[in-house]
Amino acid sequence: MQILIALIVSAVFSWCCAGALRKKPLPFYIGGTLLTCVMLLLGMTHLTAIPAWVNTYVLGLFTHGMIAASLWCIVALTGAFPNGSALQKRLLPCRGELSIIAALITVSHAVIYGVTYIKRLISGREADGNFVLSCIVCLLLMVIMIPLTILSFKAIRKKVKASTWKKIQRAAYGFYALIYIHVLVILLPRARMGREGTWLSILVYTVVFLGYAALRIHKLLTRKKPEQKGLWAGLCAAGAVICAGVILFAARPVQQAERTTPETGAAKTTAPVSTESTTEAASTESASDTSETTAAATSETAATSTTETTSETTTTETTGETQESAATEAETEAAPAGEEPAPEQAAPVEEASAAEPEPVPELQYNNGTYSVTLFGYDAEEHFEITIEEDRITAINGWCDESDPWYFNEAMNVVCGAIIAANSPDVPDAVSGATISSDAIKQAVRQALDQARR
Repeated sequence: MQILIALIVSAVFSWCCAGALRKKPLPFYIGGTLLTCVMLLLGMTHLTAIPAWVNTYVLGLFTHGMIAASLWCIVALTGAFPNGSALQKRLLPCRGELSIIAALITVSHAVIYGVTYIKRLISGREADGNFVLSCIVCLLLMVIMIPLTILSFKAIRKKVKASTWKKIQRAAYGFYALIYIHVLVILLPRARMGREGTWLSILVYTVVFLGYAALRIHKLLTRKKPEQKGLWAGLCAAGAVICAGVILFAARPVQQAERTTPETGAAKTTAPVSTESTTEAASTESASDTSETTAAATSETAATSTTETTSETTTTETTGETQESAATEAETEAAPAGEEPAPEQAAPVEEASAAEPEPVPELQYNNGTYSVTLFGYDAEEHFEITIEEDRITAINGWCDESDPWYFNEAMNVVCGAIIAANSPDVPDAVSGATISSDAIKQAVRQALDQARR
């Protein structure tokens, strides 16, 4: 949606201001410079008071380079339109001025992201292949843009030979191609992650830039062999469609696989152990052991009674006092295990000590909210971790990243896993946002170190 808005705004500006831009370009240059300075100020101060819609549909169009890219698209297409067409007649006379305005608008985008790239490079973090490629493409774009922009001023252009100027201007073809490559390097990983709106942006950029390439190649081939104009048109259109299909297929969202632990490859679920369940299990086990002991005691008593009876029949009769004492002793041994002991008997010491509550373990961490700041992908990330009764109860964070989407995605996934496990040592991470995921875990570790007693 943003790129469509940027294209519409750029097209309306170019069409409506074409005449004034050609006759009096200086006010437009001053306006473009002031606009760039304002966008630089707003883009680098990270003001939180700016409404979300302003940040997305106004500020973001400039800081993310969409207005600049749209103006470059118009500059490119102006030279590819058929000769004599209404669009070419209207825009070709001010094409040089439009390119200067596009370069001025590009400065805000280049400086804001250039600063973040430099921070990333000097942070000492290992650079991935996508980041390295993006740095190379951006550097080449600036190397080509600066001389082309300088030569676009009429006062300078008049001092250069026409043949020399024309040869230098051919570098613009590579410049347009590098813009498209830069777009794909940035947007393809996001599209494959399923980021909303990214696939549409790739589609729009693909239609514009591959359409420009097809028009330009067709114009070149037709100039050499005008009798085969229809054939060249069909071949260029077919080639553009095939290339677009391959690129859009590569940009399709890829379903994220289930997160797994590095050791086993199986999904890991951390659940707290219930104290009540453990107590019940221990009570059941104790009851089972008691039943087995009672049964053994009863069996032993029965065997003793049988032995005593046999002995009484085979031996001489004992005195009445001895028989009475033996009978009393037998009754005492044969009493059921469930009956309470006589009042004069005291309860076992072991049962009394078992009924006492276990001592509460001493807390390892102090309660409170602890602040941690770490360097993320290309800027600082700020965290506030709350600890209560040795539990991680809340993790809040915000960042100064050039593109905070990855940080927000990592916060949505990793924070919940850490709180559920009550530990930063969780395998959860967001694909494509590994740096922010690791930063969240590291921030929790530092907060725990601060809170440790």
